[in-house]
Amino acid sequence: MTDKYADGDKIASLIAASNDILLAGHTNPDGDSIGSLVAMGTWLENMDKRVICVVPNEIPRSLRKAKGGMKIYDFTSAERYVNERLSRCDLIICLDFNDMATRIGALGAVLEAHACPKILIDHHLSPVAESFDAIISDPSASSTCYLVYQLITGIAGTDGITPRIASALYMGMMTDTGKFSFGALTPELFRAVAVLVERGADIQAVDMAVFNSQSEGRLRLTGYALHKKMVVLHGRGAAYITLTLSELNRFRHQSGDTDGLVNMPMHIEGIDISALFIETAECIKISFRSRGDNSLDVNTFARKYFTGGGHRNAAGAKSFDTMDNTVARFIEALQAEAAAKASTANSRMS
Repeated sequence: MTDKYADGDKIASLIAASNDILLAGHTNPDGDSIGSLVAMGTWLENMDKRVICVVPNEIPRSLRKAKGGMKIYDFTSAERYVNERLSRCDLIICLDFNDMATRIGALGAVLEAHACPKILIDHHLSPVAESFDAIISDPSASSTCYLVYQLITGIAGTDGITPRIASALYMGMMTDTGKFSFGALTPELFRAVAVLVERGADIQAVDMAVFNSQSEGRLRLTGYALHKKMVVLHGRGAAYITLTLSELNRFRHQSGDTDGLVNMPMHIEGIDISALFIETAECIKISFRSRGDNSLDVNTFARKYFTGGGHRNAAGAKSFDTMDNTVARFIEALQAEAAAKASTANSRMS
């Protein structure tokens, strides 16, 4: 089964036949998740559809001002209202996640149980295709917002892109590529960005909302993490940061306060691999990043050595071991991958 799906015509028909539509984003929503919800929700409302946008838990502080006026419900605090609205919905659209059973917590079971058509628009590997009636899924795409852009312009042309939609789509494309520094940086992506600017995307407002709305605690946590907790493995071209629960609590950590932190060690010359280990009450959450096509495939790395996966240059995982053991496993895995790469290179030369 391929990971690439393009049911655009079927999705257009399902949308046309629907009146009440629920849009769902993933747990711990990021810029691509919020951007795709706002863009898709606004476009549907402009077609006189009744829309409700839902995410499984709290929206990070850094993204609360980036919603452009769109109401997005947190399922943990609005479960009763969401269930009441869902009872009237005749279409569900899932954005920026590939599996209702594992990626959206308790919201997933509620959505799966509701008997209406379900659409997936996503760019992660291995979508659970049997859960959906129509899918647009392309792991080679830079972001889900890019796929939403293609869907909207494919149906309505660029006239379907209003300034609020343009700003939301730009936010997703920009954040999921680290300000256009990694991922699928194709000519088509930059042509899409040019269209978004032409259609009224407010680049400065998006940048201000995403990057300049931090709490004092977040900024101090970032400084502490880089000064006290970053370890650079010069011989491996890698670096990592660990943060314990007590450290997070010390800086009054809120959802989203560590977003983007995993990318920062790669600002160091010669560092092409970065990892962030965050202790939670349930497990150690891990984020991996790498740079370029010749660096470590962190999707494969996360699947091979931990419970996780994602994209070639950006992946996540979980560990149910101690922090010390998890970091030790990471370092051992890096050594194993380096040895395997050297062995392959020697075999080619002989």
